[in-house]
Amino acid sequence: MILNREEIVKALLSGDIGHSECPVPLSTQTGQKNFDPEEQEAFTDWCHKFIGPASMDILLGPEFLIENTKSGRKMDDTTDRFFVEPSGEKSDPKSQYRNVSPLEADKGRAPFCIGPLRRALGRSSAIIQLSNTLCAQVMPRLSADLWGLVTTPSFVDPGAKGHLHITVENKTQRLFPIQTDIPYCQLVFYKIEKTEGYTGYYREEEAEPWTAERLLPQVLTSQS
Repeated sequence: MILNREEIVKALLSGDIGHSECPVPLSTQTGQKNFDPEEQEAFTDWCHKFIGPASMDILLGPEFLIENTKSGRKMDDTTDRFFVEPSGEKSDPKSQYRNVSPLEADKGRAPFCIGPLRRALGRSSAIIQLSNTLCAQVMPRLSADLWGLVTTPSFVDPGAKGHLHITVENKTQRLFPIQTDIPYCQLVFYKIEKTEGYTGYYREEEAEPWTAERLLPQVLTSQS
């Protein structure tokens, strides 16, 4: 069952959905029945801004991993662990990514831009947590698709907690500036009856450094 707007709000208040940037009223966390008016107003405004009829908008954080591509490089047809150089030699994908922290536009400097027909691996600005009775999908937003920025759909397991890893791809022939205050994707939540919960690599990851060196070795291990 897909959660609608009312059910998403209830899940935020009950703690079944955790969102580190959502101003959930403290009164709900302490068991009080009456909301503080200012807290209620802040929570209501946030819900109106980020929660749709059956989804929640997600903002990208300020860090990305981008490919250090060279002319002629492509993915190997037999395995996605290595890239094929123009010379025919294979190279480790860890060397093809680098960390990028975009400059803040509100400080008078340019935002991070994805090059034409290039992609970057980003992550949500907020830490997302799901109870063992919910799972979710990261889905593109039509408005971003129309602009030429495509986000790859992905699945969020029950019980997961951490920043969501989100791949974005620039399908245009121009530089695409990434703004951290614009939602390029959304979360759709599903209710499930029973599960053991997620216990994998991304559980409780928010305190860990987020680098290509940390991420990709685990990806390669899971594919071996």
